[in-house]
Amino acid sequence: MVNISFEPPALVAHGRELQDDAAGHAPSCSQCQPAAPDQVSTAVAASFTAWATGLELLIAHSMAQRAAGGMAVATTGVALDQSDAAAAAAISSYGQAKPSSAVPVLPSGPGQMPSCPAAPPVPAAPAPMPAENWSAVIHGGPGSEPLRTLASQFRTLATELDKQSGDTKRAAQGVDANWNAGNQPAGRNISDHASWLADLANYARTLASSAESAANTVDNTRAAPPTPETFQALREEYRTALQKFNASAGVVSEPLVVAKTNLSTAQAEAVTAQASYAAAANADTVTVPPPPSVPPPIVGGTPGTATPENKPDSITESDKNDELDATLM
Repeated sequence: MVNISFEPPALVAHGRELQDDAAGHAPSCSQCQPAAPDQVSTAVAASFTAWATGLELLIAHSMAQRAAGGMAVATTGVALDQSDAAAAAAISSYGQAKPSSAVPVLPSGPGQMPSCPAAPPVPAAPAPMPAENWSAVIHGGPGSEPLRTLASQFRTLATELDKQSGDTKRAAQGVDANWNAGNQPAGRNISDHASWLADLANYARTLASSAESAANTVDNTRAAPPTPETFQALREEYRTALQKFNASAGVVSEPLVVAKTNLSTAQAEAVTAQASYAAAANADTVTVPPPPSVPPPIVGGTPGTATPENKPDSITESDKNDELDATLM
């Protein structure tokens, strides 16, 4: 024989705590601005924006599930309390007062989650740009700051998700402690959801590390090629040397040779930096794992779905408790 016991006020309290916890945390991640207006930087920013958007969608779906689950637990607590009181009244009246057979309609889950956006591939071999144009482009954007800002937001969000996981786990323990109905699934479902939140927190930390790595790649790339100001100085050096060469009828040639060498070296450094940037940016993004699957549901179908012709004339308190349990599977 299964020992059934419950504390309705405690269930109501834990259900409302779960609702309040879900309502109090909104996702917060900004879109990522490209470090520069080149193909690689644009694709990297679009990838992190897609991952941030997907993270927000997962969190929003989890919040809706926890809100529905909390409402279901609270509603069940109220129903169990009313059921207990009705049963007591029936006993005290020697069966004259009949307990109600009504089963409350519990909220269903939030439905199917929207698809997470796909991250675009980062070009491994972007269209080549002239060296001096590349230098101007890579130094012309905001640099690594948008990626570092996003990384900080990911880490803040991971900390918040850890807190939500702990709060949800405590709610699950509270439900199990105050609702002993054999194999009632509510506590287990809430606990599974808490574990999923912990996994999502780890995923947010992984995104933060990848964003920080991508930011370091941008900084290293901007430091590698000569700056536009350097190219301007080298061009001026070359023009001055060419004027001396022409004025001397080709006699003074050494400054021109040095100027050509310096300019060629700088251009080669810029071309190499462009290729290296594409390779490093690919490494920063391809290592990002897929997000966790959709959050596990807390509340399932709606009770009280038996048709009038198939529903029995009376229902026992045990039957009613079993029907309430089934709705949270």
